[in-house]
Amino acid sequence: THWIITILGLLLVQSASAIEFDEVRNFEDVFVISGDAPDRKRLEIRWEIADNYYLYNNKFLRFTSATDGVVLGEPEIPRGEIKFDDLLGEEVEKYHNELIVTLPLDSVAAGVEAVQLKVRSQGCLENELCYPPTDQLLIISLPRESALADSLAQPAENSLPGLSLSDPILAPDERPALQPEEAFVYESIGFSADTALVRFTAQPGYYLYADKFEFRLTGDDGFVIRDVELPDGVIKDDPEFGPVEVYYGQVEVPVHFIVLPAL
Repeated sequence: THWIITILGLLLVQSASAIEFDEVRNFEDVFVISGDAPDRKRLEIRWEIADNYYLYNNKFLRFTSATDGVVLGEPEIPRGEIKFDDLLGEEVEKYHNELIVTLPLDSVAAGVEAVQLKVRSQGCLENELCYPPTDQLLIISLPRESALADSLAQPAENSLPGLSLSDPILAPDERPALQPEEAFVYESIGFSADTALVRFTAQPGYYLYADKFEFRLTGDDGFVIRDVELPDGVIKDDPEFGPVEVYYGQVEVPVHFIVLPAL
């Protein structure tokens, strides 16, 4: 099976001060997200935003619960800076340095101990490039319910001293396999008028085959792919294919375009 990447709707930006490929930082490194639950009625989501970067309040700023029995309320987003954005060519609301969003929990089922929250957002580097809308996953522990806390405070009858129950720690070969979109994360970054940087991250224990990549450009008839610069990988003795070239961890692939003349 080929790893097919569709590059869709890239924001390509020309800048007087060109940025090098190895200077493009990971989204999660410049928009550091964390979450907390002061009580069982609300979550607080915080971004620490690196210097010269900013986060948008736009249609891509979304919060989705992946936990059964949890219903989210309308997020309380503070007022940001309203300014004309040269990268998008329109007036936008954006945040520098820090953003804190309060997310009400309209309903939390009994027994739910944590909320798995998917947060989608979009940000940019000032006057250089915009990242595509990116999902980040948070697992936020909730305070214990009072009734549950009281019951836990009382020792159970016939309990065995020194015995505690917890989730089993699975050995690497016993862990359930991740879904492809979880095991292999990618993002495409508009880099210049004729180049995009596509970054792949393989989770620990997973790797990508160098000869299975295929790139396809859709969504704009004004571009065609000129060439793709796949970096050198490492040779692995694969149990299925024998010696093959693979990538572990993170790999960055420059994709070059030809801009077609307007008809």
